Amino acid sequence: MSFNGFWFAMKAAEEEADGLMKLLEQKAGQAPGLTIVCMPQEQRFYAHPAFMRKGTGLRAILDITGFAPEDIIVAGDEAMDLDMMRPELAAHVVCPSNAHPMVKERVMHMGGAVGGEPFGAGVVQAFRELAERRGWTV
Repeated sequence: MSFNGFWFAMKAAEEEADGLMKLLEQKAGQAPGLTIVCMPQEQRFYAHPAFMRKGTGLRAILDITGFAPEDIIVAGDEAMDLDMMRPELAAHVVCPSNAHPMVKERVMHMGGAVGGEPFGAGVVQAFRELAERRGWTV
């Protein structure tokens, strides 16, 4: 388990994973002040206060700076990144090849790019592909 300020991440023990994931999915809707993101295929979950979402932070940045969504590119790989991968927040999205399937689907739906490599190398690759498609100078 890891704790990053207000952010908990935990990987379930193999023999307890199914039961824990089912319990968390049931309880997630009963705690409106808490966001619980379950990733059963990876036997792990994240929990954090509901106000701590990436989209909330990005919205604040847009409001403070005056940037428009067309000025913003975001990269993500986890389901929790979906909150900032919305057209009203960022017009450009990328992800690496090892991104969660829902992230890849969102990236493709928004006309972004999915890198052919995992992790940071895939993000760089996806950004270069998107930049080429958009005619940006890199």
